[in-house]
Amino acid sequence: WDAATGASCCEGTMSKNAVETELALRNFVGSRSVNRFYTDCSNEFKKSANELRWVHDTSTPHRKPSHGRIEAMMRVIEEGTRAALFQGGARHPWWPLAGKFFLLARTFFHIDPETGTTAYQRIFGREFPGLMLPFFSLVNYKKQPPQIKSDDKFDPHGNEGLFIGWHVNPGFEFHGDHLVLPLSLIHI
Repeated sequence: WDAATGASCCEGTMSKNAVETELALRNFVGSRSVNRFYTDCSNEFKKSANELRWVHDTSTPHRKPSHGRIEAMMRVIEEGTRAALFQGGARHPWWPLAGKFFLLARTFFHIDPETGTTAYQRIFGREFPGLMLPFFSLVNYKKQPPQIKSDDKFDPHGNEGLFIGWHVNPGFEFHGDHLVLPLSLIHI
């Protein structure tokens, strides 16, 4: 979560090590500069901040007032992830995708009442150009040319799938790619 812009995202990592943490932080920030980095003082964040040469403020362990803002944001993340799962009819194992979906949707579409803008607008100076669809909504997406050629002449030129979000490059750069899980890959 970026307190300056309101942008937020989450990245799943296989472990709590500094290398994976640094890569996730680099993906989050992109080419933007970081003036201050505030964490709970965990070792992987300390090492990553050192490698990135960021000023690193930390909270005091077990003292709620020192990390109240991030605790409040964690509650928003948990409730938003839960809501995305519920709205889409998805079960608990889908939470990593639902969490990332919720945080990107919040970055792209949530209008801050104080500024009247979204986090995406504060970063890029324009509205987010992607589609606003609910998590796990049923969509029809265009088949790729090799698949179209192998189809019968009057087969539909689309496949059904579940919308799971947006592909963004480091720093929230969006180039028009939406993420869809083909129904043919889901085994019930």
